[in-house]
Amino acid sequence: KNGTITFKADDYYVLEFTNSGQERCYYTVLEIQPDNIVNSIYPGNRINDNASGNFLEPEKTLRSTRVFRVGPPYGENRLLIITSREPLDFRPFLKKKDPNTTGSRGSGDDG
Repeated sequence: KNGTITFKADDYYVLEFTNSGQERCYYTVLEIQPDNIVNSIYPGNRINDNASGNFLEPEKTLRSTRVFRVGPPYGENRLLIITSREPLDFRPFLKKKDPNTTGSRGSGDDG
């Protein structure tokens, strides 16, 4: 509806996007939650995740193997897909989650 995708609580989804450019591009995906917390989806928070591995060749499509679940906080989320010629990593600038909270907005498993 008007370019907005609407999900219900506990719906699942995957991300898919295409490099329609003529050069390889590196991508970063950030999620802005309704409570203004920003999460880095790609690269993720796993130890082996790094920005240099997040690239897409021209005319190629990426379909994530990571499955995401709609959970709290509920409201309007924004996904930002940022492309660049060099790898970008915003994780050092993002607010760390409270270690006393549990749960994850994604499955936590890239496979």
